[in-house]
Amino acid sequence: MVPNPIQRSETGWSDSDTPVGDIQPQHGVNFMPISVGNFNRYSRGRCVSKKNAQPEYIVPAFSRCFSRGSIANWTPHRHPEGALYFMHQQNRIFTDAHLYDDTIMPKVNTCVSCIRAVLESKGFLDLDTDAIDIVLDLRDEQSAEAIECGYYLVDHSKRSVFWMEDFKMSQISLWKRIPGINSTSHIGLVLENEYWQHCDLFPAASPLTPGLVSELRDTIVHSAIDALTSPTTTTPFSVDDLLKMVTLTNSMAPPDGAAAARTESFGVQVDQGSPSAVARLMMLFAQERINHFHGEYAARLDRENSVYGQSRTRSSSMAIISPLLLSAPAGHLRDLQATFMDHIVSQLSWKRLAQKVVAEWQDITLYASLILNANVGILAIPVGANTSIAQIISYISICFNLASVILALLLSRKYRLDATDAVSVGPVRHP
Repeated sequence: MVPNPIQRSETGWSDSDTPVGDIQPQHGVNFMPISVGNFNRYSRGRCVSKKNAQPEYIVPAFSRCFSRGSIANWTPHRHPEGALYFMHQQNRIFTDAHLYDDTIMPKVNTCVSCIRAVLESKGFLDLDTDAIDIVLDLRDEQSAEAIECGYYLVDHSKRSVFWMEDFKMSQISLWKRIPGINSTSHIGLVLENEYWQHCDLFPAASPLTPGLVSELRDTIVHSAIDALTSPTTTTPFSVDDLLKMVTLTNSMAPPDGAAAARTESFGVQVDQGSPSAVARLMMLFAQERINHFHGEYAARLDRENSVYGQSRTRSSSMAIISPLLLSAPAGHLRDLQATFMDHIVSQLSWKRLAQKVVAEWQDITLYASLILNANVGILAIPVGANTSIAQIISYISICFNLASVILALLLSRKYRLDATDAVSVGPVRHP
């Protein structure tokens, strides 16, 4: 059984040494513990109705203010991606619920009152909660039935998320994808990754600090040196990508004075992009520490080694066919096994494999073209009325050469790496 990584000293529960049981419905509110990854920002299904669109809008003379108006105790924020969310500054509560809707606002207020009542009953609010965030996620904003509200809590001092009740780690996607997470320290890494996801979703929750920028820069520099000096590095990014990250990180130094304040647009606080960008990069490197069991008994130090002790095996058919094809299948199998070690594929290892295979296909195209020219030359030699065996072999060779050229060109076109500056978020996993 995996021990619970959240101890009493980290949560502040005063009634017992263990988390509380399932939270009972409070005043028609059913609270559900969720992971940060299950926060429903990107799949709410919200849409704009064309039927209710105004055919015309008259801007009054001299009008320059177009704010929606204020909401008591709540501050609207605009994420750099464009999402609108709300922050209760006094209680550090965050939500994506559309509080401008008069039918939704009472539901959120009910959720706030209920969750604070539960926390107060456990003595949690008696502690210093300035570094604690509460996130509420209304599951069905338009439902007239009992309120379904997902929630999680964040401790910035611990860089961790936690809940008011027992939480099943199977709700977190990383837990499902990486077997063998058995220690509390490794579970702590998973929850730290959740923390950085939270900071990416709500940049206002974690202002940018020089210490955080320095920590991120140090992590990137080490990863770049490791990728530059080790052909089997566990770093998921290429040196070029890491150098771009360093350049961007150097430009993220927190500004001084009035420039550090968030700007306001139409009554909405506009979040700066740097805190979200730093959180996203920290999340990427946190994922890699989880993938490679950093700080654990069997940490992966070489991407071609399995932390599960799995050996590379070949089937009997591969052992028979490979020598007939000059051991080419065996070589490709070794490359694939090294790239898909433990079913984790980094961007860097996949890019190197793809570049190697595309180069090989291009060579095949060249060699097949040369042999094709030679066969055409042989067929141009007159040999009389009867077709010779050499000509028959040349015809067969031409067919195979044409097939090789066409197949190599199609594969090269399909898998040629595009010149892109995008960096994949998280590792690609092979099914």
